[in-house]
Amino acid sequence: MEEIIIVKGVLVILFISGIKKNIDLLIFSIILIIFMIIYYQFSHNVYSNYMTYMFLVPLISLIINIFVKDNKLFNNLIRSSSFTIVLYMMLNGIFEIAGTSSSLTIILLIFGVVMYILSFISILKEAR
Repeated sequence: MEEIIIVKGVLVILFISGIKKNIDLLIFSIILIIFMIIYYQFSHNVYSNYMTYMFLVPLISLIINIFVKDNKLFNNLIRSSSFTIVLYMMLNGIFEIAGTSSSLTIILLIFGVVMYILSFISILKEAR
């Protein structure tokens, strides 16, 4: 991360430089918002909370990743877990709108949560 010596607005500048470092998560969130809008255009006014809020997963990962120093394992795990949880939410949203369900999607949620937990364990392990 770049060092910038400014007294006022340091957090804002560090936040912006963190977003530049993690631009892929921001683009992923924007793509999910566009996907949600297009999907709802053709869903005949049937909505799903899974589909509505799935863009928040990469945004939360982005915010967490901004405050973590360069840790390659953490970066890989947080991105993989975000993708897995978004896939779970997307599939559940599509199933919910279609009026059906699948018991296999829970496996995606379990893998995503396990990868999130492992990413935070990697931070703690590096701190020692």
